[in-house]
Order: sequence, then C-alpha cells, then structure tokens
Amino acid sequence: MALSKTLTETKQHFDGVLQIADAYWKVEQVIVSKTHGIAVVSVSKNVDGMKHQLTSQQFTFTPNLNGSNFIAQAYEYLKTLPEFAGATDC
Repeated sequence: MALSKTLTETKQHFDGVLQIADAYWKVEQVIVSKTHGIAVVSVSKNVDGMKHQLTSQQFTFTPNLNGSNFIAQAYEYLKTLPEFAGATDC
C-alpha cells in the first residue's frame, strides 16, 4: 500500500515552491510504544522506469494496540491530515 499525491516543498533561501505531481508516499517503518506511534514515510517518484527517492518525513500518531496492524493505522492516520487531502491509494 502507498499513497499518491503532489509533493510540495519550500526550502530556506529558495524563492519558489517545488511541486512534484504524483509522488509516491510509502510508510517504510512504524515505531510504536503503548501511547505513541511514529510513521517513517519515504517520498519517491518514478522517472523513466527508475525510482528516485525525494525525501522522507516522520508523522506521529496514537496507535490502537487492539486495532489493525500498525502500518495500516499509519496510512489511515495520514489520510486524516489536511496535507493528504485528495491523496489516492496506490
């Protein structure tokens, strides 16, 4: 499972906004304690059949210890965030 959405970034000392359409957002790792979960998400783009990693980000969520697997919970949490509005499953 992964999500597809535009990557939008601004960088210090850069006057514009970088946008990469249809970036591939994949939960690579989930670290969970009884009260916190951290999802490590890689962002990549396929260009001419080659996968290029663009960046990675971390997101903190509250896991349900009796719920579905933690990777699925991480994806469900990401979909609730405003920055993932309009993201599609892929």
